[in-house]
Amino acid sequence: MSYNTRLIYLSRYVLVTALVISSPKSLTMVLGLAPSSQANQTQTAASADRDAVLARYFDVYSTGFSIEQRIQQQSQAVGKSAEAIEITKSLESEFQQHVPSSKLGGVSPLILSEVANSDLIVMGTPLDARTLPIEDRSFLFTEYSVRVERVFSNDRHGILPGDTIVIARGGGQLTVQGFVVKAVEPAFDEFRLNQRYIFMLRAIPNSDAYRALGSGTFAVDNEIVSTTSHLEERKSPRRKLDDFLSELDLAVARKHSRKN
Repeated sequence: MSYNTRLIYLSRYVLVTALVISSPKSLTMVLGLAPSSQANQTQTAASADRDAVLARYFDVYSTGFSIEQRIQQQSQAVGKSAEAIEITKSLESEFQQHVPSSKLGGVSPLILSEVANSDLIVMGTPLDARTLPIEDRSFLFTEYSVRVERVFSNDRHGILPGDTIVIARGGGQLTVQGFVVKAVEPAFDEFRLNQRYIFMLRAIPNSDAYRALGSGTFAVDNEIVSTTSHLEERKSPRRKLDDFLSELDLAVARKHSRKN
């Protein structure tokens, strides 16, 4: 090894040693490595912004009586030893069917309505969930990270199979000051993790998240599709997946033909 080569290596050693002592962040920049926390910080900031937007969006579930007020009231009540609070509020109503399916080409009016009002329709699986208070802290909403398996209709965003999207809905369960608080949207149960669903979703303004309603959410279990809506289950019998998808394709095609 020549004298000049040894001198170059020695200079690099001294520089790296000084950087390690003075600033690990500077070291990663010199070596061409992005700080691992930077992406996490950006993601955390984006999540915080989304949480704030969704908290305002789901403030339509406001009951005017905060969770903390309910806890204080229950704590002061005589004989109330159970540390649990349940809050119930529904914003959904039963779909009114005025035209028989036979006059709509075999597609149910409910499916036509949900498809027409949806910004994104996918089959996907919830992988995890986060429950948060709405803006006035009187109710809860839940965000689900959902892995997309199939895309049936996509009006606004470039969602592809394999992507993970955020789907939110009213209701959920959260522990606050030692109390288990359960906010119930009685129109449909909380989603089960690792269960496949077909979601007919509304885009939530000013966010990358989507809202799910009971009337537009269908569970897929062993190739059988069933509505999640307690309001529609009497009128929406369980069906084979292939039959349901055929009807869905017809509804999506009709929606797109009207736009064109």
